[in-house]
Amino acid sequence: MLSHEKEMLGLYVSSHPLDGAERILRKFAPKPIAVVLDDPPREGELIVSGMISSIERRVNKNGQPWAITVIEDLDASIEVLFFPKAYEVLRDDLELDSAVCVKGRVNWREDKMRAGRPLSDRNGQRPPE
Repeated sequence: MLSHEKEMLGLYVSSHPLDGAERILRKFAPKPIAVVLDDPPREGELIVSGMISSIERRVNKNGQPWAITVIEDLDASIEVLFFPKAYEVLRDDLELDSAVCVKGRVNWREDKMRAGRPLSDRNGQRPPE
């Protein structure tokens, strides 16, 4: 039902799928996405947790698959890029509406912050360089 609300209205009305999960989200990522966006880091690592609300799978000019996802928590969302090597390791975990925690590098483009090149997979292992 919640997915139908989001699809039809563009937002959740009755409740958010992450309602009640705030404590778990903060366990893995200490700051909500809105706080990160209010005072964005210029460089370094970033940890965000939430739900994958969109996935755009692409292929680069070398024929390698990669993806742009949007991770949302209860108050905000951020784009997270999965470049080819990380995408190869994590592709099966990238499902719409799945809860995730992503640790990646801050990436700025056209004055827009994104998290790029995740630093670890679901088991805490680093993707190959």
